[in-house]
Amino acid sequence: VPQLARRVPRIRAKMTGNAAIWPYMGFKQGDVEQDYERRPRASKEDGPAAGRELLPVREGGKWQRRTAPAPKGEPQTKKGKQRAKARAQASAAAAAGSAPAAELSLSQKRATIAKLSAQLLHSPHKNIGLLKELHELASRDVSPATRRMAALSCVAVLRDLIPAYRIRLPTDKELAMQVSSEVEALRAYERQLLRGHEAAVGLLRGWLRSGEQQQRLAAVRGLAALLEKGRDFNGVDQLIGGLVPSCNSADDEERAVACGALTELFGADVAGEATLLAVRSMAALLKTSSFSVHPSMLECWLSLRLDASAAAAAASAEKERFGARKGKKRRRGIDPVARELAAASGDRGDVGLKSAAVLEQLFVSYARVVKARPGGPLMPLVLRGIAKFAHCVNVELLLDLVSNLRTILRDPAALSTPAALHCVHALLRLLSGHGAALAVDMRDVQQRLYSLLAEQALLADTRLLATALDCLDHLCRQRSALLAPRIASFFCRLVDAAATLPHAHAVALLAAASRLLVACPRVTALLDGTDRAGPPLAPARADEREDVDSPRAINSTAWQLALLHRHYHPVVAQLAKRLAAAEPLPPALGRSTPLRLMATYSDASGAFNPPPQPPSKRRRAADAAKRAASSSGGGELHESIEAAVARAGGGEASSALDFAVLLR
Repeated sequence: VPQLARRVPRIRAKMTGNAAIWPYMGFKQGDVEQDYERRPRASKEDGPAAGRELLPVREGGKWQRRTAPAPKGEPQTKKGKQRAKARAQASAAAAAGSAPAAELSLSQKRATIAKLSAQLLHSPHKNIGLLKELHELASRDVSPATRRMAALSCVAVLRDLIPAYRIRLPTDKELAMQVSSEVEALRAYERQLLRGHEAAVGLLRGWLRSGEQQQRLAAVRGLAALLEKGRDFNGVDQLIGGLVPSCNSADDEERAVACGALTELFGADVAGEATLLAVRSMAALLKTSSFSVHPSMLECWLSLRLDASAAAAAASAEKERFGARKGKKRRRGIDPVARELAAASGDRGDVGLKSAAVLEQLFVSYARVVKARPGGPLMPLVLRGIAKFAHCVNVELLLDLVSNLRTILRDPAALSTPAALHCVHALLRLLSGHGAALAVDMRDVQQRLYSLLAEQALLADTRLLATALDCLDHLCRQRSALLAPRIASFFCRLVDAAATLPHAHAVALLAAASRLLVACPRVTALLDGTDRAGPPLAPARADEREDVDSPRAINSTAWQLALLHRHYHPVVAQLAKRLAAAEPLPPALGRSTPLRLMATYSDASGAFNPPPQPPSKRRRAADAAKRAASSSGGGELHESIEAAVARAGGGEASSALDFAVLLR
């Protein structure tokens, strides 16, 4: 025992744990620290600064609690990694919201929003939980400016994070399966991203009902920005449902932003699903509002890109292969996962069927407006839409539309000048596609077009004049149904207008007149008046001047071309000479549309096309000699006038009449 007592310090240092020698050392069995007591364990305290708590040790008859600092290295176990990630997110959230929002200034709040956005964009998979912090600032802050800034910052972050496909959350069966840590982390990230997107869209849609104009405008801008990048993402129906009513807003800026977003969607959507949702929502709004919507909403439909051949082919193939009912059952029975995989791999799927559905919604809405509000403000846009998509209409709907439009066109007071022109254009487009096989007498339509070409308001407007000349182009395509007196009347009216309008309009009018000559060669008799002898024609009556089938036009001459030979614009003079000689147009002018010709030769920007050439040296010398001669002759004339006044004895002339008498 004495020897053992001398070795007690060494035994205490080694702590061998041999229970047989503990009584000789002077302490009991519970006084010695075991190996498992040295191992650190997780602290019950919350917070990033909490350490690790060790098992208590009894010293001096009392139990002492011990703690150890947290390890600096990264934990190696799976649970340790998850705890470290949770502590990092908690520390970031605590740093962002360490001070109450009400105590921060506006600049500090802006800095907080910027910091949260930067962290999200820098490491989205680690900091995706910070979307909740941005949403809290956007929904609960006391400052309206801070709320708008936080909401639009959240929208900007989501635009960079959302993918170009739909996120499908796992089912209960898939959640019960064991997956790797990477798959689990990806599922958690997509779940939080989808929740943040839904929260942002719900907040912005709630702001649309606000009484504050700036808040509504911020909501429309946010929804438009999300729709631009997320037309193939989840919640596109919520975005469209918020933007479509804004297209009919009384505020000009809100309406312009919403209509611009839908116009961009119609031009960029390839799959066609978002386009179909938007058109259906707009058609429903048009119907429920009794056609009292702003015309800019219908103007968005003019930017639709529809493939009529694909739509017809897809519908007919579906009907032939499966039948009407079987096709619907087959489409309902497709696995949604397979549909999403096909869309992600680039398969366009049933785009043709969606285009057919969009066409159906369009023309049903157009037909309702034509029957219910023929003289309303929506009629010009409806007629423009019918003219643009006329080649997509089937024969049954075509006959109904032609009948209704001709009934409206017969009433002179029913439509304004632009609306009447668009009605004529729509009818000619309808009868030049599928309706070309129909035997329809279009004299009333051509008579109305002939009357409209005399309207100064139409001739002065560039776009209306381009539409009228496009109508004449459609007439030239139906060469078998052309009448020489009718084409001669149109030719005379065009050259009459070219002699009085600006040079850009004159170029387009002369190009259209040249196409009329090519379509009906009998009209070239107007260019030669030397072979015809006989008494002069009597003055035309008013009804003869407005009759498109009057024979006076074909029995007259195109004397206006002689005036246009000396036109100040070289292109107009060249076209007039070619037209008088019955020569074809230059290829550059023959292939151009009327609108492009007027834009090319317009002087609205201050430039002259072609630019004028400087005079030659010989011409400049001759002009200088003429000026010198006129200056010397002017001095002699002045002296003779002074001498005549002196001989009259009156000194200076008392009036302009006296001076004129003396000068004579």
